[in-house]
Amino acid sequence: MRLRREIRQRRLVLACALPWLAIALLLLSSCTEQSGLTKVGAYTGSYRGNYFYDVCVRGSSALLTDNHGAVVLDITDPTNPRETARLELGYSSFAVDASDGYLYVGGGAGLVIASFSEENSPVIVGEFETSGDLYDILVRPPYAFLADLDGWFEVVNVSDPSAPSKVSRLECQGSCRGLAIAGNTLYLSDFDAGLQIIDIADPTSPRVLETMPDTAGVSRLHADRELLAARILDQHVKLFDISTLTSPQLICTINAEYGANLVLTDNEQRPPSDASDPPAAVAPEGAMRLLGIRNGKRGVSAYDVQDPWNPRLLGYYPIRGGCHGIDYSEGHLLAAMHKLLILKPDGES
Repeated sequence: MRLRREIRQRRLVLACALPWLAIALLLLSSCTEQSGLTKVGAYTGSYRGNYFYDVCVRGSSALLTDNHGAVVLDITDPTNPRETARLELGYSSFAVDASDGYLYVGGGAGLVIASFSEENSPVIVGEFETSGDLYDILVRPPYAFLADLDGWFEVVNVSDPSAPSKVSRLECQGSCRGLAIAGNTLYLSDFDAGLQIIDIADPTSPRVLETMPDTAGVSRLHADRELLAARILDQHVKLFDISTLTSPQLICTINAEYGANLVLTDNEQRPPSDASDPPAAVAPEGAMRLLGIRNGKRGVSAYDVQDPWNPRLLGYYPIRGGCHGIDYSEGHLLAAMHKLLILKPDGES
């Protein structure tokens, strides 16, 4: 009698455990199939409940915006990112760039310019008010190009960081959420109208040359050499050939599953600080060319687009709720969310 009771109890335990075991094996299998990104480092900051929005790599520094302002990290050792400076603003900031020892931060109060170095905390030296929340910044001295959510694209002279001044502005049909520059051509995301091609040879009078068809809902952009990546709505990333800067040609569309921010690289270090600088050298034969995509469903996705006509999914790093900003540095993807993750794609040396 006692033996029968023990057998029944063991069968009951086994019956209860089997479904959970099956789920665990399924999840393990899914993670194994979609491997391709490995976490090598992380930064959480000192504020509880904080969130990081934009990340921008300049040299050995990673610039982050968060709910309180901006922070500068030394990422010389990607396994141990180290905070070197913080700019306290008291409100959320969504965009960041840096040039010549100055930090350019954008948010609800417009553009804030601060001097910074590893030896000193950032000091605000200038401000420029924008119509809406500043969502993207590209600095190409002596100009800063700004995109805000109220639908304005502005060119600001920052040759004197203590007195930034308006040079020109264009009104868009919808919100402006992304910028990319190649030479004297600027690509602007007009969420309602689509991808705008703008001639900025004369920054005092930017001219819209063309609106790309079937690009309504465009948001984040990134240009690298002859390629332009554009996030369209919440599902797709389109790759364009911009070898002819003013006439992009669609190469392919990637189903990015709620893709948002993105970064495109040929594994050479970051775009030049001056639009007149020569393009980066061609990547060596056999090297990967990465497209990193913030994936709201799966976290961070990585594609090899060395052959842009046939993008190859390397895998993804699962993050609950996805991430926000994303950038690249010397073989690593940096993803901003409730913390900064530093990820290494498998196969990167």
